[in-house]
Amino acid sequence: MINYLILLYFSSWHILCIKLLIMKNLLVVDDERMFLMSLSESLMQALKDVNVITAENGEEAIRILDSMPVDFLLTDLQMPVLNGFGLLSHLKKFHPSIPVIVMTAYMNDETIKRLSSLGFLNIIEKPIEFENLVRKIREWI
Repeated sequence: MINYLILLYFSSWHILCIKLLIMKNLLVVDDERMFLMSLSESLMQALKDVNVITAENGEEAIRILDSMPVDFLLTDLQMPVLNGFGLLSHLKKFHPSIPVIVMTAYMNDETIKRLSSLGFLNIIEKPIEFENLVRKIREWI
């Protein structure tokens, strides 16, 4: 019986590892927990072939980016600990091939100028239009 349980545990872990390697990983970063959970659940339903991983600030997102493969980043700008601009600077330096969509409720000329100077032009204004977001993510993934 013990050998069977160990084999079952190993098999479940093996399946999880295979799933992480085969499926695309989408990292969603936002400090508004209710919004983050709602958005991630909706994205999991709409993008069945994508793993949705969440982080509540840029520092947590960097730990994830540096520890596992991430195929796409969806991030807010205004966050505590490390804001979206800090996260995007790290991404540009250490993970330049990861596509990004920036979400912000504070769209203005200065924000657009800062984002374009970093090379990030995919911006969605909050409140987001979910179908538009899903379409943009599918274009990249």
